[in-house]
Amino acid sequence: MSDLKSNTVENVNNLNDNLENKKINQNSFNRNDNLSSAAFTNDSTSDSITKWTKKFCSFDRNRFLCMVDADYIRDSFNLIGLENKVSHYQEALGLILDEKDEQEWSSENSFDGDEFDSDRPGREIQILSAAENLYGLIHARFILTDSGLDRMLTKFKKRQFGTCVRYYCNNAPMLPIGLSDKHGVHTVRLYCPRCRDIYVPQFSSKFITLDGAFFGTSFPHMFFMVYPSQRPLPSTLKFVPKLFGFRINEKAYEYQYQQNEAAEKAKQPAVFCRANSNQKSANNQNDQHLQPQ
Repeated sequence: MSDLKSNTVENVNNLNDNLENKKINQNSFNRNDNLSSAAFTNDSTSDSITKWTKKFCSFDRNRFLCMVDADYIRDSFNLIGLENKVSHYQEALGLILDEKDEQEWSSENSFDGDEFDSDRPGREIQILSAAENLYGLIHARFILTDSGLDRMLTKFKKRQFGTCVRYYCNNAPMLPIGLSDKHGVHTVRLYCPRCRDIYVPQFSSKFITLDGAFFGTSFPHMFFMVYPSQRPLPSTLKFVPKLFGFRINEKAYEYQYQQNEAAEKAKQPAVFCRANSNQKSANNQNDQHLQPQ
């Protein structure tokens, strides 16, 4: 009986030891799995943005642009229709995706400043310009996605797009907007969600050259649909013109315009009469020629 009891105790102890070893092994496996996952995540994050994109977006004139993920650019579905809109499409796409090695990149890349090197061969300049245009058109699509909107939200909160110059908007942060979705039509403008009007960027002349198609006509409205809490309340205050303390009636401007228009029209009959007199004299001469001799 005592031997049976001792054997039972020994079996229980062995079972507990096995369970403990399994727990240790499982914890070790989980730690290794977490480490490998973390390493994979870090590698994915570091590879998500190409060197060309980081360099291009670092220029001050491209402050409004966010960095587009390389995976988004590699997905051909996201680029449908752009091949016909950009010249040197394949070369430009390869430049954006860093498909050339670092040595070739450093020797052929002209991004040493904010402007292209005018002494470079014409074809290289065309490819570099095409890469800029292609990235901008891809950017207009990317900022309508969840990832793109989130990155633009960060810029919006930091007021990197500037604030409204209208006094009653109280420095409301603005968003970039295009007046056309076609490249080369209009430069970028800034949309104020408080007064719901658009303005020319007031930073420097470099921003005026940034194409509005790089943001599109729908971006600010999509932004506030996704982030309604970021939309400020509309401004209820409006400037009221006064003369010696008295408010000027709005119809006064309309009446003044009508008076000026009437004065301009009053000058036309005199010219019309002279034309008629000349025409009558010409007609009289024609009648004299037609009379029988």
